[in-house]
Amino acid sequence: MILQKCPNLEELVYSGEDEVMEVRMNFSEYRARNLPVPQIRCSRVAVDPLFPALVNPSDSLSTCVGRLRVRMDIIGLFVENLDALLHILDVNQRMEYLDIVVADNSPKYAAEFQKHHLKPIDRALNFPLDSKLAFLSVLSSTKIGAAAGQKKRKRRAAQGFSLHGQLDQQLLSDIFAFAAPRVLREVYFHLFRDVLNILRFKIDPFNLQTQTSNAMKDLQSRGV
Repeated sequence: MILQKCPNLEELVYSGEDEVMEVRMNFSEYRARNLPVPQIRCSRVAVDPLFPALVNPSDSLSTCVGRLRVRMDIIGLFVENLDALLHILDVNQRMEYLDIVVADNSPKYAAEFQKHHLKPIDRALNFPLDSKLAFLSVLSSTKIGAAAGQKKRKRRAAQGFSLHGQLDQQLLSDIFAFAAPRVLREVYFHLFRDVLNILRFKIDPFNLQTQTSNAMKDLQSRGV
């Protein structure tokens, strides 16, 4: 319903009532390509339906879910859930941020998740504007130089014009997308009761105000 009523919406953050998960979905690629935004039911944003969807390339959730926080301190540190998250990191090359909050430390799994931290994924950063302008400037210079060439090079220059003329907007967009640096995935596996990690929430752009407030309330209720 939200996506239908907000045709220009590019990001949507969903947090379940039980606060087990927070999911950020990004639809900017759909908008850029004038593709219909997938209709996603809130019932699918839960552990059981979401985890399998994130490893299914034909499922729209595997494409649009860019950030995910899972509160294992609430649902319990179940091995099958941790294994499922590791499998998601192995298969899904679109998720750029995963934050796993646990109540008890697990050095074995902490080391496994650390292996995925700052690894490049199949998602590109925006190509710098200066680089785009430099590339277009080179093309323009090439055209001018070819036009000013000697008569015996007119045919070659004409061929050059034809080649550059084929660089339409879509082709240029593809070139810039290919040249853009890859996003480095961030993966965090930490204790909820670790004060240093609580401080991380204050600088975390992913729903920072709500998460910080809830975290501090939970700490106070536990007498920390």
